[in-house]
Amino acid sequence: MFDESSIEKLQISNDFSTDVHYWKPKDDIKGVICAIHGGMAHAGDYRNVGLYLKKHGFLTVSYDLRGHKQYLSHFESYSQLLNDSLYFLEHVHKQYSETPLFLLGHSMGGLILTSLIMEYPERIEALGAKGLILSSPYYQNAIPVHPLIIRVSSVVSKILPKKPVPMDDFTNMLSHDKKITEQFQRDQHNELRGSKSSMKMASQLLTAQKKLINNFPDINLPVFAVIAGDDHLANKDVSLKLLTEHVKNKLSKVYEIPENFHENLNETNREDTFNEILSWINKLSDDLKIDRG
Repeated sequence: MFDESSIEKLQISNDFSTDVHYWKPKDDIKGVICAIHGGMAHAGDYRNVGLYLKKHGFLTVSYDLRGHKQYLSHFESYSQLLNDSLYFLEHVHKQYSETPLFLLGHSMGGLILTSLIMEYPERIEALGAKGLILSSPYYQNAIPVHPLIIRVSSVVSKILPKKPVPMDDFTNMLSHDKKITEQFQRDQHNELRGSKSSMKMASQLLTAQKKLINNFPDINLPVFAVIAGDDHLANKDVSLKLLTEHVKNKLSKVYEIPENFHENLNETNREDTFNEILSWINKLSDDLKIDRG
């Protein structure tokens, strides 16, 4: 559907089976990119970067998050997403244990990966990941939420967990690329992309963001982070501050693209970003003496 090489079913738990999307090169695989997608989105959003990396010998793998690929994006607990994502990462690591592994998270996917580093440092370390790639991590809302609204939403989410959050359609503020925007709108129409978020999902994310910001981990992995400067969803200043303070590895690169909307990997200048990512991976591989096959 999104130019994948293959799509496979993965039974993550008794109550959750999902699709795993592979963009796989025909020849030897130089590295594996494990990607976690953003909120209200789906794994197919990684099509463009997946196809680019495929041409350069890298396999991109992503899975569809619990409670997504439907009109109302909804999950009961943020911890479910963490456990699901950890299972997915360990599953891919077992499949390609001899191949260099990189982690990629856009938006809520970046929030999830950073939360995993905070909550499960030993299991993340056991993956042997060579680097972490972040795009507009959703550490805090671009528009601050009043504490009273947070408290009210927490109460409502317990009584009416699947009640949709009153919200404007922000699809036109994700990318300057009109074709991408049209694709996102088709995905919404086909219920591949969420049109609304549930009160429970919103409340869980606000709680997760607060916990992460108050306990943000030092990240010793090499990090490549691209931050959208004209982001209407994620607070770019908070992301830049947290990453600047807590990314410790000298092989890291954290930078802002001032003109970008939220979807860096689906923006009009995405090829430049892809080139930067590939250049960083190649330099990292040389510096760390990684065998790329």
